Amino acid sequence: ILARIRAGDRAAFRDLVERHQEAVFRLVRNLAPPAEREDIAQDVFLAAFALIDSFDPGRASLRTWLLAIARNACLNAIKKRRPLLADFSEPAAHPADRHAPEDGLE
Repeated sequence: ILARIRAGDRAAFRDLVERHQEAVFRLVRNLAPPAEREDIAQDVFLAAFALIDSFDPGRASLRTWLLAIARNACLNAIKKRRPLLADFSEPAAHPADRHAPEDGLE
């Protein structure tokens, strides 16, 4: 199936999607934010299509490779939604804060 996909056979890629979509959807459902699940699952297969030449069957199975793409896509989606937290451990250095408020009372 890989050789057919690499040769541009869209039907072969459709077969790949049909064979692995349940596993990808299951992983995405468990990891991704609910509003983004369908988009992420679709993006996994688009990324796989774009990166198919980088797949090395000697390193992992096709399913493992697809699930790694899915996991990374979910983690990226979670990171995008996470609010940025300011670091309040050190006081901010502002030019107006050079003196303590009680200094002006003297």
